[in-house]
Amino acid sequence: MKKSAFWMIVLCAITGIGIMSYLTYIHYSQSKSFCDISQEVSCDVVTTSIYSEIFGIPVSVLGLLFFAAVLIVSLVYVVNFAIATTVIGVLNITNFTGDQVNATFNIV
Repeated sequence: MKKSAFWMIVLCAITGIGIMSYLTYIHYSQSKSFCDISQEVSCDVVTTSIYSEIFGIPVSVLGLLFFAAVLIVSLVYVVNFAIATTVIGVLNITNFTGDQVNATFNIV
Protein backbone atom coordinates (compact mmCIF):
# COMPACT_ATOMS: atom_id res chain seq x y z
CA MET A 1 0.00 0.00 0.00
CA LYS A 2 1.33 3.38 -0.96
CA LYS A 3 1.71 5.93 1.75
CA SER A 4 -0.30 8.47 -0.24
CA ALA A 5 -3.30 6.10 -0.41
CA PHE A 6 -3.12 5.57 3.35
CA TRP A 7 -3.15 9.31 4.01
CA MET A 8 -6.02 9.78 1.55
CA ILE A 9 -8.07 7.27 3.53
CA VAL A 10 -7.23 9.07 6.78
CA LEU A 11 -8.14 12.44 5.22
CA CYS A 12 -11.47 11.10 3.89
CA ALA A 13 -12.29 9.55 7.27
CA ILE A 14 -11.53 12.80 9.11
CA THR A 15 -13.61 14.76 6.57
CA GLY A 16 -16.46 12.28 7.00
CA ILE A 17 -16.26 12.62 10.78
CA GLY A 18 -16.43 16.41 10.43
CA ILE A 19 -19.44 16.35 8.12
CA MET A 20 -21.31 13.77 10.18
CA SER A 21 -20.56 15.72 13.38
CA TYR A 22 -22.04 18.86 11.81
CA LEU A 23 -25.15 16.98 10.62
CA THR A 24 -25.58 15.41 14.06
CA TYR A 25 -25.34 18.85 15.66
CA ILE A 26 -27.94 20.22 13.22
CA HIS A 27 -30.22 17.26 13.93
CA TYR A 28 -30.20 17.64 17.71
CA SER A 29 -30.01 21.44 17.98
CA GLN A 30 -32.91 22.04 15.58
CA SER A 31 -30.98 24.99 14.15
CA LYS A 32 -30.89 25.93 10.49
CA SER A 33 -28.05 24.64 8.34
CA PHE A 34 -25.95 26.81 6.06
CA CYS A 35 -27.52 25.23 2.97
CA ASP A 36 -31.08 26.24 3.81
CA ILE A 37 -31.40 28.49 0.77
CA SER A 38 -35.11 28.30 -0.07
CA GLN A 39 -38.10 25.96 0.20
CA GLU A 40 -36.93 24.12 -2.92
CA VAL A 41 -33.25 23.90 -1.92
CA SER A 42 -33.07 23.05 1.77
CA CYS A 43 -30.87 20.60 3.64
CA ASP A 44 -33.14 21.05 6.66
CA VAL A 45 -35.95 19.29 4.80
CA VAL A 46 -33.72 16.24 4.57
CA THR A 47 -32.26 16.34 8.09
CA THR A 48 -35.74 16.56 9.63
CA SER A 49 -37.53 14.12 7.33
CA ILE A 50 -38.83 10.73 8.41
CA TYR A 51 -35.89 9.18 6.55
CA SER A 52 -33.29 10.97 8.71
CA GLU A 53 -33.53 8.32 11.46
CA ILE A 54 -33.29 4.55 11.59
CA PHE A 55 -34.93 3.05 14.70
CA GLY A 56 -34.74 6.48 16.33
CA ILE A 57 -31.01 6.88 15.64
CA PRO A 58 -30.05 9.74 13.30
CA VAL A 59 -28.35 8.53 10.12
CA SER A 60 -25.61 11.09 10.79
CA VAL A 61 -24.73 9.31 14.07
CA LEU A 62 -24.42 6.03 12.18
CA GLY A 63 -22.18 7.79 9.64
CA LEU A 64 -20.11 9.26 12.47
CA LEU A 65 -19.60 5.80 13.94
CA PHE A 66 -18.72 4.40 10.52
CA PHE A 67 -16.07 7.02 9.73
CA ALA A 68 -14.62 6.78 13.23
CA ALA A 69 -14.30 3.02 12.73
CA VAL A 70 -12.60 3.53 9.36
CA LEU A 71 -10.15 5.99 10.92
CA ILE A 72 -9.36 3.65 13.82
CA VAL A 73 -8.94 0.63 11.57
CA SER A 74 -6.74 2.51 9.13
CA LEU A 75 -4.54 3.89 11.88
CA VAL A 76 -4.26 0.73 13.97
CA TYR A 77 -4.74 -2.39 11.89
CA VAL A 78 -5.06 -3.18 8.20
CA VAL A 79 -5.08 -0.50 5.53
CA ASN A 80 -6.64 -2.85 2.97
CA PHE A 81 -9.78 -3.25 5.12
CA ALA A 82 -10.06 0.52 5.45
CA ILE A 83 -9.99 0.91 1.67
CA ALA A 84 -12.82 -1.58 1.28
CA THR A 85 -14.97 -0.03 4.01
CA THR A 86 -14.32 3.50 2.74
CA VAL A 87 -15.42 2.49 -0.76
CA ILE A 88 -18.55 0.86 0.68
CA GLY A 89 -19.20 3.95 2.79
CA VAL A 90 -18.79 6.31 -0.17
CA LEU A 91 -21.20 4.18 -2.20
CA ASN A 92 -23.71 4.23 0.66
CA ILE A 93 -23.38 8.00 1.09
CA THR A 94 -23.84 8.45 -2.66
CA ASN A 95 -27.03 6.39 -2.51
CA PHE A 96 -28.26 8.26 0.59
CA THR A 97 -27.50 11.62 -1.06
CA GLY A 98 -29.59 10.55 -4.04
CA ASP A 99 -32.44 9.74 -1.65
CA GLN A 100 -32.01 13.19 -0.06
CA VAL A 101 -32.25 14.89 -3.46
CA ASN A 102 -35.36 12.87 -4.24
CA ALA A 103 -36.94 13.83 -0.90
CA THR A 104 -35.98 17.50 -1.26
CA PHE A 105 -37.31 17.90 -4.79
CA ASN A 106 -40.13 15.36 -4.45
CA ILE A 107 -38.76 13.26 -7.30
CA VAL A 108 -40.43 9.89 -7.51
